[in-house]
Amino acid sequence: MVPRAVFTDFPLGNTAGPPNAPDVQLAIARSALENIHQATAPGTIIPLDHGWGAPWKDEARQLLDHRTTRFDTPQYQEASDRAAAIAQHGESTATG
Repeated sequence: MVPRAVFTDFPLGNTAGPPNAPDVQLAIARSALENIHQATAPGTIIPLDHGWGAPWKDEARQLLDHRTTRFDTPQYQEASDRAAAIAQHGESTATG
């Protein structure tokens, strides 16, 4: 649990605003300082009224994903990886 925090609904790694936008980043920092006094109890999270602009979540979901298909059972890159998992954890853990 966080002691107290302010929140921006921005893409991961961009909590303080978009890259190369110091005016936005400064506005977010100021908002955080102005609003944090509202956090009077541990665990309080205050959402800030700053928006990323375009619906970034929708855009992020549409990006091409080049990862392999995910399955409910373990997948191994090499046969030796599977063998190591079986040796350390047993057959049932290595096969799901």
